Amino acid sequence: MEKMNVINTLPALFEKIDKLESEGLFSGKRVYLWGMQKAAYIASQYMAEKEINIIAILDSNPEQQGEISAKFKSRYAEKAEMYVKSPEVLKTLENKENIIILVFSKAFSAIKETAVSYGIIPELCIKFYSTQDNLNSFHVENKTLIQMDERKKIQYDLLKYLKGVCERNQLRFYLAAGTLLGAVRHQGYIPWDDDIDVYMPWKDYTKLIELFESKREGTPQHSLLYHGICENFTWVYAKLQDNRTISYGVRYPLICEIGVNIDIFPMGGFPDEPLKQAEKKEEIYAFLGKWKKHLTYFNYNPDFEFRNAAEHIEHIFSEYDYDSCKTVGYFINACWDWELNSYSSYSKAVGLKFEDDVFPAPAGYNEVLKNRYDEYMKLPPECQRKSPHAYKSYWR
Repeated sequence: MEKMNVINTLPALFEKIDKLESEGLFSGKRVYLWGMQKAAYIASQYMAEKEINIIAILDSNPEQQGEISAKFKSRYAEKAEMYVKSPEVLKTLENKENIIILVFSKAFSAIKETAVSYGIIPELCIKFYSTQDNLNSFHVENKTLIQMDERKKIQYDLLKYLKGVCERNQLRFYLAAGTLLGAVRHQGYIPWDDDIDVYMPWKDYTKLIELFESKREGTPQHSLLYHGICENFTWVYAKLQDNRTISYGVRYPLICEIGVNIDIFPMGGFPDEPLKQAEKKEEIYAFLGKWKKHLTYFNYNPDFEFRNAAEHIEHIFSEYDYDSCKTVGYFINACWDWELNSYSSYSKAVGLKFEDDVFPAPAGYNEVLKNRYDEYMKLPPECQRKSPHAYKSYWR
């Protein structure tokens, strides 16, 4: 079985906290973490265990402020109450010489400038962690970096290869999520997007896996990664990768080594009754909660087995027959999200132009996109036009 290499960044995070504590930096100080992200929340839990006087997490985004949501806590840890406050609270505090700011953001310079303007001592505003800095610390010798436009071309070629596999074997698949939106609104990639997503009904999805497992499909350049095929695989859906490439992608707290790839999400049938839908949703969230906690404390939970996760996914998507249900959907672990649509939206496919080829999309794509994005033809504000992904890719 192929094995995916993963690098756990948590020990380095904890060691950094331990080092600062051993140097006496936290003694008699009130500690604030600036930047609401996974690393900051996990650090807050670890520091609370060590009885460091951590007061709050700071974030300038009003949507992040307040009590940390139960959903977020259930993904990562539940060891201490923690609140996210506006950085402006620093203005009103006394004894600012006893305040330490640990910054969890790539915008360290701007944050430090703001903190100092609020009266924080410059030396006590410390650059602690950012996802991009963590990724940039990995230097790959003697390999050529793949730029974004080139990476998108590789992903697009993977999509065309998948189309050929599905046509040869009469398998259904549909452009999905941002890729579907790109086809409808831009006739190709969303300009600031850099990945490709497709959906496959469960029976077609499992058939695709069987074809690659049996070597009836796949080439030296193309391979399919999934729990039953790849040990230590950390996603709950499949990925088609280009074996000529290698990428280091952040799935905090892991940095995963994987080729440039596209995402293939399974779709299943769901019950029509609201009560049964709610029960199904709770089952999915319970599974994802266990999955997320394992990823967070990777190597701290040796009893977790990825193959058991694959069996659980099979149960979720095979319990109701896709083609016999009025409601179909999928879930995605990265966003803790699920999406339900009418079966009629997917009962037929239409061809939509994506870049220089045509690919199948759900005939009811208007319903699908409105359900996910609401006013999907409206461009987002410029400040939101950026990729949510963090990875660097190289030619092997």
